[in-house]
Amino acid sequence: MVGEREAGVGAPTESGAPSPRAGWSPLLDDPDRFDDEGLIEVVISLDRRQWQQTPSAEVQELRDRVEGRFVSSYESRRAFVDERSSAGKRALAPVLQQLGAWGAEVTTSDVLVGTIQARVNREQLARLERLPMVIGVEPWLPEEEDAGYYYFVDGEAIDGRELSDLLQSEQFYLGGWYGDIEDLDADDGVEHLGLAESGGDEVYRAHLGFHDGSGNDRFQNCRKHWLFGTCINDDPIAGGQHPTGAASILLGDITRGQDGTVPYWLNREERSGVARRAHGVGLATGDISRLQDPDWGTHILSKSATNYETDLECTGTPSLSKTANAMYEAGVAVFNSHGNRGHLDPDDCTVTDPGSAIGVFTVGAYEVSALDQEVDFPSNSRGGTANEGRRRSIIDIIAPTNIEFPYPYRGDLSFYYGADWQDPESPPPNTYGASSGSTPTVAGSAALFRDYYLDTFGHAIDAPGLLYANMLLMGDRSTYDQGLLTTGYSNLWGAGKLRLRRFDGVGMEAPAGYGTGSLCVAHGQSRYVDITDGIHDLHPAVDMIKAVAWWYDHRHDGATLMHDSDRVSLTLLRSGPLPGTWFGLRTSGTTDNKQRVYYEDPGERQLHLRLTGTDVSSDLEGCGTNATRVYYAWFYESSDRDNGNTWQNDHIRPEGNP
Repeated sequence: MVGEREAGVGAPTESGAPSPRAGWSPLLDDPDRFDDEGLIEVVISLDRRQWQQTPSAEVQELRDRVEGRFVSSYESRRAFVDERSSAGKRALAPVLQQLGAWGAEVTTSDVLVGTIQARVNREQLARLERLPMVIGVEPWLPEEEDAGYYYFVDGEAIDGRELSDLLQSEQFYLGGWYGDIEDLDADDGVEHLGLAESGGDEVYRAHLGFHDGSGNDRFQNCRKHWLFGTCINDDPIAGGQHPTGAASILLGDITRGQDGTVPYWLNREERSGVARRAHGVGLATGDISRLQDPDWGTHILSKSATNYETDLECTGTPSLSKTANAMYEAGVAVFNSHGNRGHLDPDDCTVTDPGSAIGVFTVGAYEVSALDQEVDFPSNSRGGTANEGRRRSIIDIIAPTNIEFPYPYRGDLSFYYGADWQDPESPPPNTYGASSGSTPTVAGSAALFRDYYLDTFGHAIDAPGLLYANMLLMGDRSTYDQGLLTTGYSNLWGAGKLRLRRFDGVGMEAPAGYGTGSLCVAHGQSRYVDITDGIHDLHPAVDMIKAVAWWYDHRHDGATLMHDSDRVSLTLLRSGPLPGTWFGLRTSGTTDNKQRVYYEDPGERQLHLRLTGTDVSSDLEGCGTNATRVYYAWFYESSDRDNGNTWQNDHIRPEGNP
């Protein structure tokens, strides 16, 4: 059952075009937005669904295989991106031509997303509103870089070894999975973890942690050439403080002897990041759509710095959200910081753009207190209730922050890279905090799990939705203020604290089982996933089962506001005493685009999951009209790890334990 994916059935149908006036930004009524020359820089959005009637790269691959055409994931993504690029050029051409005729200055355009950045005056702005193909205009705002910060600490901070313990990542390292995934179709033969933010192409590549011991680079900066638009692998002398810190946590590695001044491997491990042998590429936020190109071999993107000024109501509709969703459709899993706007008012969604995009996995943060307790980070953002945030609990998971900047002192760069902790005369090392620190830990963890999954089960994990479902499965249900959740997710803590699992005899306590995959679920239809083998009852030692579901709706960032995501309920069923009888044990209690059920002591019976569609109306997820593709994952185990007879007892906590 692991890794199975059902092929799409039926043909995609064209959804009704939304009203071109819906959601129009009232910039004409805000004179302060215009500069001294009477100009304003705006992002113009077209409805990409009017020309992108091809389904996602994953659905294309499934159809090719069902129809007898064997293709690789690379070939599917290449065909997908090429087709959408050509269609996007044709769609944007008339608007670009019109802007040129009006004398407006076009800065950039993105044919894969359907956006144009331009400087216009009031008259040109008013004319844009009358163009039927334009569905929205928003002010262009520079991205803020203060989502994370640095400060000197003399107390509680997390080093690389402590980070490994909190994430439970040691089980992957000991098994040989470090995130260094080979990809024969990528330019240099490896997959790349993407890093994007303002200045994301200014990582200090000379870090010892970005070399593999033989001198080969593990990180590239994709700085866009101002004239030709090509990538320049630049190595700035100083580097950027924020992106270099994020890259260090994401894939830093001083575990194999790169730093000759640190003789012991335990000390080197203290100074290591998460995906310790992965390769990375950094881009500025405005360039991240180029990671859709399969030649980069990018399936995971980490984005720490977010924008505070857009999407204050968490609608997930601004241009950056559209970019994130387009990347999801092209096969890139986007892990995004939820920002640090706090949640003093319990009625306001405070997640920052593009955290509200439906194709994004949004990350929160916790810290370790002076009493060695894992507590909520004080400026955690809040994401969604039944009445705002599009009825979605937007935050997906939380992870540790306040991480010691893990690399050695450089005499000319001490401000950027902290002090050398080997020198007793120097101050303590810098610490990287807030959700800027937690986001690369989750993206790096996703790379470790993807590395393990590819080796163990296969390429089903190429689908971002399947990766998201498995990451949700590894949330430990902790919410601090609400106890351990049994159904649904917390608007502050998402799925709880990330505790990585290998879903095998190392990561689970036998007797145990695991399954994951996807199914098409239509309106009014129930689909079933067999947890047991259909013959034997569950072993009496099994004391917990957890299951999750997640799905995507391509219409979510459109001009017509959706007050509810496509609804699919998740129910855990147990067989009754009579043959053919089934009883519901627990049903997920949300109308979210993700569901979860948890149950203790399910008993010696057969178990099923039931996925039921209600008011489902998606049409481009490869499932036909009024149906959607639902990704699911589940595992059960005997969670008592107190017998001390296996090495993993030191690395893996029972479900829900602090």
